Amino acid sequence: MITPDIIKQLLLYFSRYVTREVRETIFKIPKSARSAEYAELQSDVLALDESRAFPDVKSFILSISEEYVSDRVKMQSDRVLFVEYGDISITRTTGQVYNDTRLAISVACNLNKANNDMITEAIKMQRNLDILKIILADLQEENKRCGLAKPLDLPASVTPLDPTLFFWNGGWTAHVNRRDLVLV
Repeated sequence: MITPDIIKQLLLYFSRYVTREVRETIFKIPKSARSAEYAELQSDVLALDESRAFPDVKSFILSISEEYVSDRVKMQSDRVLFVEYGDISITRTTGQVYNDTRLAISVACNLNKANNDMITEAIKMQRNLDILKIILADLQEENKRCGLAKPLDLPASVTPLDPTLFFWNGGWTAHVNRRDLVLV
C-alpha cells in the first residue's frame, strides 16, 4: 500500500524553501480549467510560511519529466531547487508498513562561461552546498521528532552536479531516501 498523497506531501514539504513569489510561478493552468483538487493544492502551497525560504532561490522544480525540467532550467539564470522523486518501495519492519521514496535534491545556479571565473564559481558552489546542507539538516531534525516515520533515511550521498549535463547550471545533488509510515 502506497501512502496517499505522497507526491503532494513532497510538493508541500519542499515548497517551503522558496518564497511565495517563486511558488506563484508554478501554477500555469488557467483558473477556468482548474479542478477543485488543483485549487486546494494551490491554496495550501501559497499559504506556506516563508521562514525557511531562501530568497536567492528563484526557481523550484518538483518533477520527473525531463522535458519539463529542461524547459524550466533553460529559462532561468538564477539559483534553482530541483527535487526529483522515484523508486517508491514498500517495506514492512516490526509490524509497521513504510514507503521508501528515492529523492534527488539539487541546488544549482548558472555557471555560464561568459559570466564565470574560478572565484565566482567557488562562491556560487559554496552557497549551493550551504543551502543543500540546511535542507538535509531540516530533514534530519524532523527524524528526531517523528518517532517511527523517518523523513530522511540516512546515509545521504552528496555529489557535484555537472554543468554540461544540467544546462550550464552547477551545484550539488543529495541522493536520499524518504521514509513514510503507512497507517493501515
